[in-house]
Amino acid sequence: IGSAQIIVDNTVVKTDTAPLIQNGRTYVPLRALSNIFDAACEYNSDTQEIIIKKGNTMIAMPVGENQFTINGENKSMDAPAYINDSGRTMVPLRFIANAFGAVIKLTYAETGAVADIMLQV
Repeated sequence: IGSAQIIVDNTVVKTDTAPLIQNGRTYVPLRALSNIFDAACEYNSDTQEIIIKKGNTMIAMPVGENQFTINGENKSMDAPAYINDSGRTMVPLRFIANAFGAVIKLTYAETGAVADIMLQV
């Protein structure tokens, strides 16, 4: 958290925007997360909707909305995607990781704060 690195299956993946925790949820840059999952991503600026596709799984997530779909099935979340001050689309890690079957493992600093987030894909 706060570092522009994500550890995936014990490999460090560098991003141009650091993952962060906001309102108790971990957010990561959409493009980096899509690359981690080897998924295609699109952003429609007219509708402000994110589409992420991998194999037979498609996630549609409107920016700023608490609703999203996985393969057309409506779901809700408490952490909507947003666009940061640098213009990067930030998405909640857990909802996308779960949709693609990844396991999230956290490590903690001595202070109790989340230090690292590891994905097993």
